[in-house]
Amino acid sequence: MMMVKWIFIISIFASSSVVLAGPTIWTVQSHKPEASIFHQNFKKYVVVPINKDLKGQLEIHLSAQGENQLHSNRSSFSEVRYGRVSGRFSATMYWGGADPVFAIAGDLIAAWETEEDFFDWFDNFGGEAFVQKAYARYNSYFVGYALSPHESLVAKFPITDIKSLKGKTIRTPPGSMGRAFFEALGAVSRSFEMSKVSSSFQRSAIDAADYSTIGLNLQEGIYKHAKHTNYPGFHSLPVLEFVVNLQQWNRLSLGEKAVIKRHVKNWQKMNTVIVKKLEAKHIAQLEVEGVTIHRWTQLELHKARTIAIRVWDEFARKSPQAKAIVESIKKWLRDNNKL
Repeated sequence: MMMVKWIFIISIFASSSVVLAGPTIWTVQSHKPEASIFHQNFKKYVVVPINKDLKGQLEIHLSAQGENQLHSNRSSFSEVRYGRVSGRFSATMYWGGADPVFAIAGDLIAAWETEEDFFDWFDNFGGEAFVQKAYARYNSYFVGYALSPHESLVAKFPITDIKSLKGKTIRTPPGSMGRAFFEALGAVSRSFEMSKVSSSFQRSAIDAADYSTIGLNLQEGIYKHAKHTNYPGFHSLPVLEFVVNLQQWNRLSLGEKAVIKRHVKNWQKMNTVIVKKLEAKHIAQLEVEGVTIHRWTQLELHKARTIAIRVWDEFARKSPQAKAIVESIKKWLRDNNKL
């Protein structure tokens, strides 16, 4: 009888320990502030549904950029690599200094006419494998991605084609492929931080700027200084990534991984749908504000892409992996009559 009682007590403690263990906690750093539509989409379509479906198993704690952020975006690459945070929501192109594959896959200058083009190459033509192998070298796992919209140029002059850029001074982001590309188009490039763009327009230090999407260009008031833009953009289509520590990913069950993958794939789709609707509103607002929108012909887009290949080939020389991914993209473009 005493033996049965002790077994009963031990079983209660054992059951209690399972309950007390609780879910696995993932801390994830976002590179966007709370108000950003991209942060909100990631939270709504990734974090919230995963926490709901895996309640008691996995719980994601998302930290937006701002006062209470876990780490700076700049340090998040190492933080995820060494498991000090579980994952990050960021932009793949930021890590080109660690491996050129990230810059090429994350935002290859003037490569992609549409989101669908990129989806096809990345999902069906081996693009993901290049990124996954590159991240494995940094103890990280690429869970999935969504796309930021094409970025649009802002200019004081009509940007109707490649020739219109010749001799014009354009601001390009520091460290980007943009500098070499716009110089190859005949422009004069000046690289400096985004915070200096408005004042540079006001001082007539620049004629145009590679700043961001039409939405952010509007939000930051850039069109007050320059009344011309191009849409759809052609030179930049950034990849927004969800990357986690490889060891923490491997600890999950197959079922947990499947749930996460399903919601991340849905995020990819819904982010594009939502952003497209917002862009339609932004276009209407631009027209009200007197901004002229220039739509480039297919011929001009092909010319720009052909010139961009010179920049791609420079990046391809950085490593065997970089060469392989550039060749993969060029093959997809040729096979689909984009070159």
